[in-house]
Amino acid sequence: MIEKLRRKISLIVLFAISIPLLVIITFYVFSYYNNTIRANVGLVDRFFGEPNGGPDNKNENKFDIPQIDGIYSISINNGTIVQTSENTTDKVKEYALKIADSSSESGIIGNYIYTKRIREAKDKDGAIILIESTSEINKIKLVLI
Repeated sequence: MIEKLRRKISLIVLFAISIPLLVIITFYVFSYYNNTIRANVGLVDRFFGEPNGGPDNKNENKFDIPQIDGIYSISINNGTIVQTSENTTDKVKEYALKIADSSSESGIIGNYIYTKRIREAKDKDGAIILIESTSEINKIKLVLI
């Protein structure tokens, strides 16, 4: 009888400790993921300008595509690729087309963190910028594990 009661109390204590710990870990992983995405989107904003060109953009019809290793820019018009950075691979182009069809503005696909820069919502005209972030994505996976 006492043994049964001890087991029940042990299980209750185990769950009482496990549930808050699981909530804290989930919150930490979610925060780490969002901070990683936000940092990379900030990097994109720094090199490519604010989304939609910002209020003082004089050249609204063109996305400047600087050549930076590990950063790929793909201009899309009506769901077709019209311009890419020089070092863009077929896999990156495939990812860009998937991203263009999604509703997400930023996130992770493969080993890349991406952000969209859409000019016209109805035409899906704009650019998709992918940053090769294998090490950061591996850190997110490590934190999750």
